[in-house]
Amino acid sequence: MTSDERINYPLSTMTPSLLAEQPISGGAPATAGEVAAPSPSAKWKPAIFLRRGCNGLNDPPKAMAAEPGLRRTALVFSPPAINVDEGPDDWELCADVYWRIVADIGKLLPDATLGIVAPFGTARFSTPEEWLAAEADPDDIHEPPARCFWRDGGGRTRVDARTEFWSNIGGPSPYSDSYTISFYSDTPELDAAVHDSIVERCAEAGLQIVNEKSETPGSVRIAVPSAERWARRIMWTLFACLVVVEVVRMDTWPDRGAVVGIFLLVWAVFQLIERISRWRNEGRSRNKDFYGENRDA
Repeated sequence: MTSDERINYPLSTMTPSLLAEQPISGGAPATAGEVAAPSPSAKWKPAIFLRRGCNGLNDPPKAMAAEPGLRRTALVFSPPAINVDEGPDDWELCADVYWRIVADIGKLLPDATLGIVAPFGTARFSTPEEWLAAEADPDDIHEPPARCFWRDGGGRTRVDARTEFWSNIGGPSPYSDSYTISFYSDTPELDAAVHDSIVERCAEAGLQIVNEKSETPGSVRIAVPSAERWARRIMWTLFACLVVVEVVRMDTWPDRGAVVGIFLLVWAVFQLIERISRWRNEGRSRNKDFYGENRDA
């Protein structure tokens, strides 16, 4: 996709009008017909990672799950390790690049209809202008939509861009504390075009891609927090020590067997409760319908 084929939106000030042809403050000089890309201070630049393939941490879009050519390219915006109170909101560092990629995909799919969905499907928009107008309050912490999707005239979803809000909740590397945009495309060719747009737009903004890797289901796992893991180890070690002390004090083997049996029973009940709790939490998460898919027409 050449420069004159792309639409450039000056969004760093979060203005509701996307069609105002004015350079972004601090951006590099614009060429003819091109709006300058943002050039944030190096102090505030986020680290950028690219990931290809589905890793199993998130389910693919329901409407695209059966597509044989389904592909995923994820753009990971990892914020700088600085006090967020000292600078702009984390998302403001990345909003320009995000909306420019959205515009590029719109050019790739000129006959598709764009849908923009707020978290949990609480609001829907059909243009970036509408979304930015709703986000125009300068006192708010701006965040990306839950998803942007492009659907053709036959109702087929061609691209679904989903935001994974790892920000402020940790997570596995490199997703920890990031805004990750997973672009699901229905064909390898479209996925390649989206990938090229991401690379070009990051380069324009002066954001260096740290690395690009492929992922497969199970290749990325969410580890139990270190403090919680050590607390469990200490708890079960102390419990086991108490059991050993009681077994030594017992005079007969039936009594000793009873103590060991009680220990194993307590351990089994604990594991069962933990698994049920995890299953219920996962079920609640799915039922919340964060991406508003249950409301899709």
